[in-house]
Amino acid sequence: MKPTTQIEYNEEMYPVFFLPIHNEGEIHVYSIGTESLQDALLMPNTSFRDDIAQRIDEKIFFYIPDKLADATEREIISFIENNLN
Repeated sequence: MKPTTQIEYNEEMYPVFFLPIHNEGEIHVYSIGTESLQDALLMPNTSFRDDIAQRIDEKIFFYIPDKLADATEREIISFIENNLN
């Protein structure tokens, strides 16, 4: 699937998808990032690399495996809904 937008962090571009996700009985459009973005934002001890990384993370609802970024919208949504909670 083609990303909705991209986020730049540390001179790298990462895909972000805005997708309608069924969560807690309602459907909302959420921002979805990839695990490579999450890995870039976090240090090994899981603290944020800097304030910018934390602000970016606060905007991302869910991180998907990078390989899933090439899947269809329906496949990505199904993966997220099946892995919430």
